[in-house]
Amino acid sequence: MDSWKRVDRAIAHGRAFKTEWERAVNPESYTTTIDVNSDWTHGTIKAVTNAAPENDMALELGEFFYQLRAALDAAVYQVSVMEQGSEPPAHENRVEFPICHSAEVFDRNPLNSDPFPQQLRGWLETIQPYNTAKTAGTGSSTLNGRLEILHNCARKDRHRRLHLVAAVPTAIDWEFTITGAGRITYENPIQANFLENECVFLEFGIEGVQAEHATNIKLESAISIEVSMSEIVVPAGSNLGAELQWIVKAVRVVLDVFESGYVGRF
Repeated sequence: MDSWKRVDRAIAHGRAFKTEWERAVNPESYTTTIDVNSDWTHGTIKAVTNAAPENDMALELGEFFYQLRAALDAAVYQVSVMEQGSEPPAHENRVEFPICHSAEVFDRNPLNSDPFPQQLRGWLETIQPYNTAKTAGTGSSTLNGRLEILHNCARKDRHRRLHLVAAVPTAIDWEFTITGAGRITYENPIQANFLENECVFLEFGIEGVQAEHATNIKLESAISIEVSMSEIVVPAGSNLGAELQWIVKAVRVVLDVFESGYVGRF
């Protein structure tokens, strides 16, 4: 069925995102430079990206969520067509896979009034986000949470405003070496986003430099970088890459359930 093709497309976009993600967290993707002001009292350290990203990470991630959400909607649409015997089905513009935060919203979904398999409808109700507490400790609770993340991210991406992506340094170790006169008076890390070219991530003070003598400043640093999405909250102990894989698995589980009741008809 068409839903499986959409899952394949989502995976392709997820892989493109992963490629850029791995590049963004690799310190070798950046060159650090030292800038000192004219009177040699203050300086900054900035990271310059060595090459522009081949893909837009936010766009790839948005397409990932869009295709998975569309795969679920397509499955409900196809069942509605089969049950009603007409295409398009009734309430065509409202036919979608329900991911609801309350029973009231779920009850307003057309699948509760149009011809739709009652057993399938009952199962869909158990995996709704508002039933997470009731399904704690079961396989359904995993579906509840992942479908909620998928729904929220796909909804926020409708206008391509999803996910302010940032490559944020989470740990910085550095050591200055000065050749000639002068000493470092202070060092201060700065909140930074390495995806912004020429990103300043450290500032320092200096004194004792004599104009008539040559002074060289060398910096050795080790930086840990994580890519963060402002719109995505992942479970404690998890990470973004693993969470995206779990969301794909959740969609596959749902499609398997739909397909099992319509063998040979999808």
